Amino acid sequence: TLADAVATDYPICATLQVILTNDAQMRELNRMYRDKDYATDVLSFDLGRNLDPESAVDAAIREIYISLDRAHAQATAQAAPLLAELGRLLVHGQLHLAGYEHDTDAGLHFMESETDKYLERFGLLNSRAP
Repeated sequence: TLADAVATDYPICATLQVILTNDAQMRELNRMYRDKDYATDVLSFDLGRNLDPESAVDAAIREIYISLDRAHAQATAQAAPLLAELGRLLVHGQLHLAGYEHDTDAGLHFMESETDKYLERFGLLNSRAP
């Protein structure tokens, strides 16, 4: 799968949970954890290790939240299938969890080119409008 391919190249050594949600929840998460009062398309969280003594698994946990509202709007604006946009957001979130940021031009270029590489591999890149 797409997530497995990214995880092979950029391992996060953790259980990955992907949560599909809406703009209202994304706005609240963005406000609580990033002090930004607007909905965003994707957020990644490193929750550390599972500290539950009852758990049989001692594993690190990571979460990626994706707004279906934002994904749909962005796909529509780009005349792209929703699946392609969801794939883009998933890869973007995984790269963040692997430690990459886009706070510089070089970082942004790297993340976008890596994302395009995976989307192309899975036949999702060419489905996007030019």
